[in-house]
Amino acid sequence: MREQDRLLDASIDHGCMADAAAQEVDPSALPAAAGPRPAAAVTVSTAGCRDRSWWDRTFFAAGFRKHPATQHLVEFEALESEGDRIEVAYERIPPDALQRFPLETLAAERDLHMDMLRESGRRSDAHIARYALAGGLVHDRGLVLDVSCGLGYGAAILAERTGVGRVIGVDNSRYAVEYAQASYGVADRVSFRLGDATDLGFLDDGSVDLVVSFETLEHLREPRRLLAEARRVLRPGGRIIVSVPNDWTDETGRDPNPRHLHEYDWAKLEQQLAEHFQLEAAWSQIAGGGMKLTRRPRSLRRVDPHTASTCEAEWWLAMAR
Repeated sequence: MREQDRLLDASIDHGCMADAAAQEVDPSALPAAAGPRPAAAVTVSTAGCRDRSWWDRTFFAAGFRKHPATQHLVEFEALESEGDRIEVAYERIPPDALQRFPLETLAAERDLHMDMLRESGRRSDAHIARYALAGGLVHDRGLVLDVSCGLGYGAAILAERTGVGRVIGVDNSRYAVEYAQASYGVADRVSFRLGDATDLGFLDDGSVDLVVSFETLEHLREPRRLLAEARRVLRPGGRIIVSVPNDWTDETGRDPNPRHLHEYDWAKLEQQLAEHFQLEAAWSQIAGGGMKLTRRPRSLRRVDPHTASTCEAEWWLAMAR
């Protein structure tokens, strides 16, 4: 069995839709595989301006979202140069979640929260890639904590990996938690709760195998409190993986995002992690299309932590134990 078939646990190969005219494409009519999350894995044509974003929008409109294992099928950097036929993977959104949270209602939350499995483009690809990377860090059915989980898509991506036993997502937004539970909650496997990233008192000391917290530290008034709590809840040998924007300051020297309370570079992230952890690995990530490094291709590269500050990055990822 192909690796992508194993990871797309409810997938079905519908063959090639390469010659289908745009008006003939009806994802809602596709016979989806049986299972708790019916899914479709399809080879499609990019002819006639029907690129991946076009296919995403077509499936989104029909009540699908990208499958959480989508970047195990086509990895982040491979999305940069695709041919005339591409592989795409989608799953149906649970009917209750789709009714409560149609795509247009997410626009009001867009600046702070977005379900990146229901959005297309470079930025969503970058968010998905981080979680796909983190999921491979857990073995032996471990417990994963996703701190500031947002709308829950990351917890779903983490849960795709066979080494992950259970995922708990925590966020301080009631809307986000309700959305995540309705959209991605799985009994005894993936759950979400309202909570403070800097107060994880519902968890015992030494009870978690991996703490994941992407795009969080820059939003917190006291980011060191999150790192201290992560240290407390991690088992001996447990790991933390975080990401931060890399110097998203403009010509005035300020970050134009009003929700970012701190500016980070590699040295600052390294220093804060060193107060509680031993740094193990670092990655630089670029999506392109943003305020900086606008024309760079997608990349997610492991770098030497000792020389990371000399590398280009839109975001830094760091893993420590």
